[in-house]
This record gives sequence, structure tokens and C-alpha cells, in this order.
Amino acid sequence: MNKRTLKQSFMSPVCLRYPYGHMGPTSVPEGKNVRFHCSATGNPTPKITWQKFDNSPINRGAWEVPPLISIEDQMVGVANGSTAVLECSIEAFPEPIRYWERSDGRLLENGDKFRIDNSKVKSGYKSRMQLNISRVTHHDRQYLYYCVSKNEFQLTRGEFKLYEIDPRDSLSSRNSSQRRTFGIQPPGKVALEDLCTPPTPCPKCEPKEVTCSAAGVNLLDLISQWRVRPYGDIKYSMANLSRSIDCVLYAVGKPVFNRFSDFTYGCWMTDAHPESRPGYFWVTNETSSNELIEYKNKSAYRQNIPSNVYRLDHPFSGNAHVVYNGSFFYNVKGTRRILKYNLSNKNTISLDLPGNMNDISKLYSGQYNYVDFCVDENGLWLIFAVPDSNNTAVDIERMTPQYIWNMTIDHHKVGEMFIVCGVLYAVDNVSDRQSRIRFAFDLYKSKLIDVSLQFNNPFRKTTMISYNHKSKVFFIWMAY
Repeated sequence: MNKRTLKQSFMSPVCLRYPYGHMGPTSVPEGKNVRFHCSATGNPTPKITWQKFDNSPINRGAWEVPPLISIEDQMVGVANGSTAVLECSIEAFPEPIRYWERSDGRLLENGDKFRIDNSKVKSGYKSRMQLNISRVTHHDRQYLYYCVSKNEFQLTRGEFKLYEIDPRDSLSSRNSSQRRTFGIQPPGKVALEDLCTPPTPCPKCEPKEVTCSAAGVNLLDLISQWRVRPYGDIKYSMANLSRSIDCVLYAVGKPVFNRFSDFTYGCWMTDAHPESRPGYFWVTNETSSNELIEYKNKSAYRQNIPSNVYRLDHPFSGNAHVVYNGSFFYNVKGTRRILKYNLSNKNTISLDLPGNMNDISKLYSGQYNYVDFCVDENGLWLIFAVPDSNNTAVDIERMTPQYIWNMTIDHHKVGEMFIVCGVLYAVDNVSDRQSRIRFAFDLYKSKLIDVSLQFNNPFRKTTMISYNHKSKVFFIWMAY
């Protein structure tokens, strides 16, 4: 058999997209039916099998999707001064956010009183949560305690109640445990013939050449005709810029729940300046563009107990503003004007950005903002759009630009951007459950950085990402 004959006789299996289906993750409410199609060509004829993410075979039956919580001991007996141990098991997919809550609305955190371990993952969609309550008193027993699991389909609470026991009593004299489950029970298994109607026959098609590309935004499209240059005729000197820290982001952790909101998009902030009010939180929402709401601490923020509401003479636009060094920086609605609003004396200073107001100027794929405010270890940055994308470092005292980078980057092809240590990063998209950060540009060294970082987006609609260098965390607003 010659080389030509061999090439025509054998062909590696090639997966083809089914013409009537769609590729990628598919969300299905529990109780509904779903059919996946996979077509393949090859010689010899390939054999198709279905597997889960862990490579285990998929058995017939229903998948459990909304969180289902199981508790072995809902009534937990504990003597005064001793430690109560609360445990619950969770089944959920996609992976949920998990946290502990008390019946007075308090979100429990690690400390001297409470020790939390939510990292006990058994396998794929199963996990275990544990809460230890130290030095239990009569006051602690007045509350109910909830282990909470939430994904894009449902929020489920498992309930615990503490009661006092005499440590001298034998174990046999105490109440026996009763297993309780919370959440929607999975449907019963059904035969394959009852689950789905007969499949639509695959139309005949000629084998086509298949090319593969990495998931997410195409970087070549993003930076085609890539150029970085100063903006306009004004000459800025890089000598005016001082870099306090030179670092590169190496990971973004999983999101931690802080509070619910009824709004699709909004902004929550703390002041990253080391000499500003520690512990304070500020919030804006989409319906009250003349208000900045202030909270004295995280507990007040979680319980929605504001300490002050600032009434702004000029309404803000979007949700990408920041509080920095005691001032609120925002884009005045319907204009290219940036306003610095001093929270102490309510004085304002303005800066007008170049360019005209138009729909094309809205940033990123979500298009909530004309201007994205970023604060990192080096100061305040503005990301805004003109015919070419821009990035600006601002002297916050005098509200004057220190340097403007003019970048030929198509920001509409990314989900969000942020700056850490003087490096501009882009999130591929904010509508996929598992996205990536694959674009990074060092603004001080004027060079691209090779990165590929995972970005978790459990509810598939992130409308705000803001980095806080003081606490080294990202503030994120996720719509549910």
C-alpha cells in the first residue's frame, strides 16, 4: 500500500458541530429534559462515548442541579462553655457559593467565636460545610443557624437549632438524630425512551477540514494592528510617573458572598488609600444616580444600615466609579466630564475628557460605562474610549492627566478590564461560567505579558470588577 493510498484509507476521528444544536455549556432547570448531539467522522467508524468532567461514565437518569442540602443532626445539643459542631452536605451543579448565616441576618466569618470550613469537597458536585461555635452561651442558643448554598438556579438554606444539654448525661439519653433535606428533590429516573423523542436524523455531509482555537476572545482580533502611542499633540513625560510596585497577577480566587441586591448593576467600594477611613463602604445603584450611600462597616453594609447618604448635584453615569483618598470619583451623566467629590467638605473638581459622547464610546461588551475608574498601588487610572481606546493616569489632587496611552484595542470584544500594579488586564467575557484573563499589558514597560488566568463567574452575568490594592481583593457585582 503506497503512501497516497494509506492517507486516503485512514482518517483520525473529527467531531463536527451538529447543524441544529449549539456548542458549549448548556443550563437546564431541574425537571426539564435536554438532548446533546455529537457527530463524528473517521475511518474506521469512530465509537462515541459520553463522560463527565472527571472522566467517569454518564449513567442513565437525571442530574441534580439546584442545591440540595442534607443534615444528619438538625438539633445540636451543647453544654454551656463547650463547642457546637454543625455540619451539612451539599449536592449542586454548577459549583455553588457556600456560606453560613444566623437568623438575625448576620453573615458568619472566621474568628475567635466561629471557625468555618467550607472547602471539604468530596467529588464533582458534592461538598461538605462545617461550622464550629466556640464557648456556647445562652445568647448563642437564641438563634437559628443556616448553611446556605446558592448557584444560578436556586438558593437553599439548611437549618440548625442549638439546645442545652447536661454534660453529665449519657449519650443514649439524648435525642436521636433525624436526617433532614432542604431544597428540591431530584426527579425519579425514567427510561431513555420516555425522556426524549426520537432523534432527528443527521443530514449527510462531506468531511470538512476542522481548525481548533482556544476558547474565549480571539487575541488576534483584539489587538489586530496593535499600536501604543501618546494621545493627541500633548507631550507627556514618563518621568512624571512613579511606580511603587512592579508585580504580575498570578491568580484570581473564587468569589465570596457578601450581600444580595435587587439591582442588575451597581457599585460597592472601599477606600484603598492607607490614610482614609478604614472599614467604611460606599454603594451606588442603577435607579438613584444622585445618591452615594455610606456604611460605617461591613456588618452595617450587609444589613443595609446606612450611616449617611450623599446627595450629588450632578448625577453619575454607569457603575465603574471609585472612592479614593476621601473623594468620590465619577463620570457625570450624559457628559465626558469627570468629577472629584470630596466626602468631607463636598467640594468638587472636574476634568473634561477628550472625545464626543456617542454610543460607540461605551466600554466593553456590557456597555454600562463610558469611563472605567481603576485604583491600584500607583494611583488613579481612567479607561475611556475615543476612536482608539485609551488609558489615562490622573493626578488626583489637581485632576490633571499625567500620561495618556492611546491603544488600538477593540474593547468591545472583552467583558471587563482592570489595572493591578500598573498592568492592564482584560477578562475574556463576563457571561460564561468559566472565563479567562488572557490579555495583559504593562503600562510602564509598554509590553504585552503572557498570561492565562481562570476567572470564575458562577451566575454568568458580572457587571462590575474593581481591584482594591489595600485589601488585595476584587470587588465584583454579579447579577442573579
